[in-house]
Amino acid sequence: MNSNLSKVDETLNSNDENKISELAKVIREKYGFYINHMLFWLSLAPIAQGGGVAPKSDSDLGVLIQSEFGSFDHFIK
Repeated sequence: MNSNLSKVDETLNSNDENKISELAKVIREKYGFYINHMLFWLSLAPIAQGGGVAPKSDSDLGVLIQSEFGSFDHFIK
């Protein structure tokens, strides 16, 4: 990963649109995966902190789920 980051300045300074596009694709794929992975694990919470339980029906998320799916059970299915 670091080898790709070290190429950023060199690639941008080259003004080669193909190289810039290819490097952007590599960075988006590799680092996007990493960031999504980290956000997933960081977003988990113990039940004591509101994780692992259905959202309250009067919360913004609960209301949205109810309006889109009819119920939390339908949302899960």
